Amino acid sequence: MSTSTKPQGVINNNPFDLMYSYKIDWLGQVKPQQEGTRLLKFHSPFYGIRAGMIDARTKVYIHKYNTLDKFIPVFAPSNENDTEQYIINMAKWLCIKRTDIIELDTIEKLVLWAKCICRQEVGEDWFADTIFLAAANSVLKTVK
Repeated sequence: MSTSTKPQGVINNNPFDLMYSYKIDWLGQVKPQQEGTRLLKFHSPFYGIRAGMIDARTKVYIHKYNTLDKFIPVFAPSNENDTEQYIINMAKWLCIKRTDIIELDTIEKLVLWAKCICRQEVGEDWFADTIFLAAANSVLKTVK
């Protein structure tokens, strides 16, 4: 498949569509970012998925955006996304209510969460399950 038919998040190895911030130096981030570039670029899908998982855990556990109703408007603001549909899709795919507490404390939960975010952001099945598993293992090993 040509690069032109892939979503930008796939091309950039950034399926969470994480934005550039001078405050965060992500492992595996391509440097320097091109001037005027808003979205991050990573050396491989592993690093982009890993960064997305860390970002999600930070929002859920540190900043307390711990329900879909709290998380999605911050992660995918309405000026760039159909936030309501995003919440509906995530609730359906995760089999939770929009007001349920988000738990990202096991490999299984973190992988499912990441796959659902990626599905919403770039579509399904761009990345192998082994990449999600390796990223989740890396994230959970660093927090224990």
